[in-house]
Amino acid sequence: MRRLSWPLAVLAGGVVAAPVGLLLSFLGLLVMYLGLFFFLLLGLMVGAFMYRVAGAGACVSKPALVCGGLAVALLTYFISLFLESRRLADHVANSFQYPTVSAGQPVTPANVEEVRARMASQKQQVRDRVWQMLAGRCPPGGFLGYVRWAATDGKLELEVPFAERPIKYRLSQSPLGFKLRFSLCLVLLCAGVLAQVWPLRRAGVSVAEVRAESAASTRPSAIPPTSAS
Repeated sequence: MRRLSWPLAVLAGGVVAAPVGLLLSFLGLLVMYLGLFFFLLLGLMVGAFMYRVAGAGACVSKPALVCGGLAVALLTYFISLFLESRRLADHVANSFQYPTVSAGQPVTPANVEEVRARMASQKQQVRDRVWQMLAGRCPPGGFLGYVRWAATDGKLELEVPFAERPIKYRLSQSPLGFKLRFSLCLVLLCAGVLAQVWPLRRAGVSVAEVRAESAASTRPSAIPPTSAS
């Protein structure tokens, strides 16, 4: 069971990576790079959880600690950035004032469902145009297209049939700021996880040494025979 303690800790860290990545996807775009603090803090929490799972195990080698810790940190960051990219279309769609509302049409109980359906259809058109734009300007689109777009431009302009003027949107961080945030968040997350699991190697060795010394001290020593006087 001791040999499986570290693989179980890595597996547990991978499970925790999903909710942590979801939370970090909302915190990454905070103003003034305040999200960096949470990447370090939650990285420490994930590493502490892994330490608790594997703390009673045997000695873990340095390569295994580094590989396992980095794997969990990278998985957490990938989930965070992926979920952040999936919300881009919603941000763009919600930032536009739709004609069904701005035109001043009265909303009555008789047509409220029709208005809601029309707005939902128009929002979906905007979302579709966002992904089409990413696929055209930053192939292959999707998650990788979002990363390329945010790191090189961060601005978009969409033309939709129901809008008189193009929809303009700008990411809250400049391309340089996105690159800086991308690098620092990854470094802080990896540092937080590894800082918590790193003592496992030393702790495992000390426990093994203590057990060896304890076994040696409790072993009965041979008593030399006494010579007859």
